[in-house]
Amino acid sequence: MKINKILSVGCSNTVGVNLEEEIGIFGYLRKQFTEPYDKDLDDKVNQYRKENNFSTLISKHFNSECINLGVSGASNERIIYTATNFLEKEDVDLVLINLSGQARQTFQHISGKIFDLDLSYTTEHLYEQAKITDKGFTEFIDFYKDYLMTYYVTHEKQINLYKYICLYLENKKIPYLISQTVPTDFKLSDFTDKSIDITFDEYNEKAGRKRAIGNHWLSDSHKAWSEILIYKIKELYGTEFVSHKDI
Repeated sequence: MKINKILSVGCSNTVGVNLEEEIGIFGYLRKQFTEPYDKDLDDKVNQYRKENNFSTLISKHFNSECINLGVSGASNERIIYTATNFLEKEDVDLVLINLSGQARQTFQHISGKIFDLDLSYTTEHLYEQAKITDKGFTEFIDFYKDYLMTYYVTHEKQINLYKYICLYLENKKIPYLISQTVPTDFKLSDFTDKSIDITFDEYNEKAGRKRAIGNHWLSDSHKAWSEILIYKIKELYGTEFVSHKDI
């Protein structure tokens, strides 16, 4: 199968957050929410992330164009709907769905702003990240976290999202591979054989790779993850069968 264009959708791991620590830039994710915009710094960070994240490395391997629509903090709902919205307008040869945490929720403010919050823990930067200053916002989020984060939200809804993206891609006859960047309660192979069960976090932790100070993964981890995804892509769609002990 010839791969000319790859769509990759996911969260901060797909973006390549914290890779910039390798060129001496620390705490940039937080600065994006708390400090004035710095175009030169932003361009420098984004270029380094683009060159070294696993999506780009996979595209380089196949000598293909990479469309990376990763969004830091994205929920699975946002990841899946971002992918389907794009695919209703444009064709690609391969889709990489890189799912995130099951407690992340997507909201839209009346202004039109869309934001994601991980409601599995309490932290003040959730409110900073959303950049919503309306009266009652923090109380709403606290109420949602304390009373509305039910089994339906964290499990039943997630299962239906997993089923939906698999059925959508199968129906569209688009080659795809689904993976998870962080551990969840779900095994992807229960939904599709076009998946990898080990997560990005588990794969790198198992190998003893070092995290960035910002807690994401560095370029050696992105390179290793790109290799296991390439193996699986070739197994599913290539002319040669490639096995790997971790798949």
